[in-house]
This record gives sequence, C-alpha cells and structure tokens, in this order.
Amino acid sequence: DAPQITTMLLNSFEEATGITTDEGLLAIHYSSMSGFTAGIRTLLSTKFDIISSRTNHDMMLPLDFAIDGLEEENFSDAETDDSSTHNPNINYKSSIELILASTLYDRMITIPHNAGVNYPFLPLHGAAKARPSLDSWKSISLLYNDHALDRDLNGGTATHVLCSHQSDEVERDIGMINTVHRDTFSVRDDDGCLPLHRALFNSNVSFNFFEAIIERQNSAITEEVRSNNGPSALQKLLPVQLAALHKCDLNIIFELMKNTAGIIHK
Repeated sequence: DAPQITTMLLNSFEEATGITTDEGLLAIHYSSMSGFTAGIRTLLSTKFDIISSRTNHDMMLPLDFAIDGLEEENFSDAETDDSSTHNPNINYKSSIELILASTLYDRMITIPHNAGVNYPFLPLHGAAKARPSLDSWKSISLLYNDHALDRDLNGGTATHVLCSHQSDEVERDIGMINTVHRDTFSVRDDDGCLPLHRALFNSNVSFNFFEAIIERQNSAITEEVRSNNGPSALQKLLPVQLAALHKCDLNIIFELMKNTAGIIHK
C-alpha cells in the first residue's frame, strides 16, 4: 500500500516533493536510498526535475543513493549468504534503471527494459548525462559492462555523451573519461563525429579535459569528421578547425595545430 499512501500524500501536499532537510535531502533521496522504486516513480510523476537534485554538502544525486544502497545490499547478502528476506518493495537495481533511463530521455521511463524502439535501454548513456560521483560511475560501468559499446539513436556511445558536455566538476569528468571503454573513442556517430570532435563543440571545454580525451586516443587529433549519411557542413573538418570554429581555449588550438599543420597545408 506504500505507493498509494505516497500518492495520496502528494495529492494533498504537492509541494512536499521540494521540501528539503538541512542537509538538502529531498523525499526522492530518501526513496532512492531505500530502493523504493514505486516511491521514486510517484515523486517523479509529480515533479520530474527533482531527478537531478543534489544534496548540499556532498552533492549526491538520487542515483548516487540508489547505487550506495545496492552495494550495501550486496555486501549484506555476501555476509549473510541469504537474500530471501528482502522486502518486495525494495529493489535497488530497478530504482537505478528507472533513474538512468528517465534521466537520459528527460521523461519518466516506467519500464526501462521495455520502453519501445524510441527509448532503448542505455544505462551508461544515462549515467554519462546524470554525472553521478566517480565512485557511482565506476559501479554503474561494472554493473552494465555489457552495454559499454551501445549506441543511441544518433549513433553515439556513452563516451560521446560524456565528451559533449564538461561539467563544473572537471576532475570527476576526467576520472569518468579515464574509465570508459577505450574502443568507444574510435566510434563515429551518425554525423561522423568521434568523441573528441563532440568535445570541441563546447567553447568552454578545458585543456585538462581535452588532454584526457587525447590521452585515450591520440590518433583522433588528425581525424576529420567523416559522415556516411550524405553532405554535412562539418564534413572533413579536422579537430583543430572545429576548435577554432567554436572558439575553444587557445592552448587547445595550439596543441592541435602542432599535430595537424602539415595536414592542413596539404
């Protein structure tokens, strides 16, 4: 009856979804740390943007709490060698998958594994967009290792999503870059872009973030955009040209120029 009670309370007091404790904890954080999937679903249906709410001090997302809960549950099961006493209302993995899919598509995805062809289950893409803690990212990467090379409807991998947007937490983002599957750096999306190309669309990309990407695939420095989907305004542009076009940091442009000057002159 817990989901019904939650719904009744929210119908009477909808503002409750946005009320925080002194630590910045919302109801969705409590639902996530409890693995209460039905509660998460009910809360998101009332106020969806709370899915990206972070706590005040440690900046934890609901996703981080769900990951912590799953790891604690797995540790407890390993210690007791008994998972038969689990509360049926608690399901951390379902909570994680609900949050990941809903984050990726900016809408509630109730059944992540069966949401239709327009909403394929792409857990690592969702995690790359959410930007949880580095520890949570590593846990998600291990949990969904078989999805490492998945591609979205635009042909991009989770690494494309990660490189397309550098957050304010640069060190965390670099840590994520350092742990993604190496093969994803050589995948081109439907526009013919490698992850490095996508990073250079962002004029605010930092030199350290750029450097982390090329350390994973140095050969991308001399790779032009190459699409198989017909003419494109970006076709045959080199990374240095993309960086100049989008007015990236001059240090990035100079670094690229050192490696591609001969190619451009040809």
